Amino acid sequence: MMFFFAKSNFDTGISFEFTSYNNIGLIVGLTVILTLGVWALVYFIKTIILKKQVNKGTRLILLLAFLTSVFVTLFTPMKTGSELLFLLIFLSLIMSNYVEQIKDRWFAEIYVWILFLAPIIYLVN
Repeated sequence: MMFFFAKSNFDTGISFEFTSYNNIGLIVGLTVILTLGVWALVYFIKTIILKKQVNKGTRLILLLAFLTSVFVTLFTPMKTGSELLFLLIFLSLIMSNYVEQIKDRWFAEIYVWILFLAPIIYLVN
């Protein structure tokens, strides 16, 4: 049987070498975004538990996709930064859901401004 891709072309090893992220601007930006993301994720899991059965399905699929992206990001053999995009896609959906549910407007504004300023701080450094 003929395949388009040879098995030898794929690197199937697992690497925990994060030296490509050794940049202070990247560390600060990722720390801010991931901290706010974990905060939103805790709220998201709480809403999954408290929501009615109708809304649980899509939220559980989103949570499963996020957890899959975390494993892909951690276990990717070559860390180039592109795997973070896969992680941030699902994290942005969870965070936007959290911002929509915040009752205090001033807190939502601060949350969004922090998310807005994090990449700008990365670009300045």
